[in-house]
Amino acid sequence: MWLPEKLEIQVSLIRGILDKPALGYTDLKLVNENLELLAPSFWRSQGIIPEYGRDYRRVLLQNTATGCTVIVNRKLLEIALPIPREAVMHDWWLLLVASFFGEVSFSKRTTILYRQHSENTWGVPKWTLSEAFSRLRTSKDRLLGAIKQAEAFLKRYRDMITEPEKRQILEGFVSLPEMNLVERRLFLLRNKLFKHGLLRNLGMFILV
Repeated sequence: MWLPEKLEIQVSLIRGILDKPALGYTDLKLVNENLELLAPSFWRSQGIIPEYGRDYRRVLLQNTATGCTVIVNRKLLEIALPIPREAVMHDWWLLLVASFFGEVSFSKRTTILYRQHSENTWGVPKWTLSEAFSRLRTSKDRLLGAIKQAEAFLKRYRDMITEPEKRQILEGFVSLPEMNLVERRLFLLRNKLFKHGLLRNLGMFILV
């Protein structure tokens, strides 16, 4: 459910940015099916650091933008569409394009009541011990999904990436499956390719 100030906050994030791709996003409040508050901040409840959405290296590994809070300008759509089937999520793909080629902004204000109920198609996991172990087991699959998404990104935008460091990191990230265990870990460390939070990074480096 939208909060009354949603559009005003969103538009303020990208107002006046016409000459380059721009994307803005906000925090959310988690509520149950009766709109009773579960968590005042989605970001805090999930350990999300919104500033990381401005760093393409972080965005290669993890999305920070929730689609129902996202606003984009025409310039971003012209570059980002169509979204390829290899994209893990549409909002992640849009953020990836914006972090490489444009400007990313965010607001810590909440613009959405995000309902959680038994019939959610895509809900917010609770950070219990069993959930942590479950995520640890699937960490490698999620990393492979991010790599396939990056591979599609490189294929489409190779000629647009003019900064040598960005190209080098993207090409190396796509080549991770071809490296041995030590090479993969060293590549992630040297290029500061990290997720949000200690537990997520431990899981990634254990199973990478």
